[in-house]
Amino acid sequence: MKMTKKILMGASVLAMLAAFPAFAADTKAPAQETTGAKIERTLDNAGKSIEKTADKAGAKAKEAYGEVKTYFSDDDDIKTVSSVNVSSRLTADELIGTTVQNPAGEEIGKIKDILVDKDGDAETVIISDSMLGLGGKLAAFNYDVIEGFSKDRDIVVKLSEANIKAAKRFEYDAASADASTIVMPADEYSVSKMLDAKVVDPSGKAVADVDTIAFDGDDADYLVVTFNKILGIGGDKAALNLEALDLITDKNGNYTFKLNQKQTAQFENYKETTKSN
Repeated sequence: MKMTKKILMGASVLAMLAAFPAFAADTKAPAQETTGAKIERTLDNAGKSIEKTADKAGAKAKEAYGEVKTYFSDDDDIKTVSSVNVSSRLTADELIGTTVQNPAGEEIGKIKDILVDKDGDAETVIISDSMLGLGGKLAAFNYDVIEGFSKDRDIVVKLSEANIKAAKRFEYDAASADASTIVMPADEYSVSKMLDAKVVDPSGKAVADVDTIAFDGDDADYLVVTFNKILGIGGDKAALNLEALDLITDKNGNYTFKLNQKQTAQFENYKETTKSN
């Protein structure tokens, strides 16, 4: 997966979690029939039960990413530092594993994964019907079924339990699929797997670990990474523009984000700067 935008790196994302903005209705994800008059009426009556304001952002995310401050731009002077304020963000760790509610406030599953395209646009949400998040059936729906957060910070979707039960079973691996399943599209990528990835230089040497992914609406646009760890803990953070990176998939389906020579020089320069602070 080759992405083409400029790389941006840094260390302040102010409250990277906020409200869900409106989501695009013309997604390319495997579609399931999800809405009906009953669900739409329930959504209309939900009213204030769905919170969509930045003031309701999770305190955990504010603490985790409140210190990410400085960004590099991809210009000829790798020492040039500019300040970028990144706000109204959701993070992958606040999405994946979150309980899913129907519009009536009933718990119907958990978010297992988000699938994005080569540009980072969220296309598909994978929902497990298991409230424990383990086992159970996985089902794929267009990302725009997500309506917002409930007052309890669960995610409200335009779905019913019956929709999930009626949906075809989702499989990541085509080898496990049959006529009754939907397989992960070849042109979509698992955000859950991205969270386990490493960032490497052109020689393949690991230079950072992926910590989370920041969303702007339905766009996964920043990879938040950690580096300068001591015994695997602590360290500093940087935000990398997701579209600037090469995403490499190995034979086992695992992901690695690869920097080019110039990006590596920028990143190493920034790492040295953080050591001196």
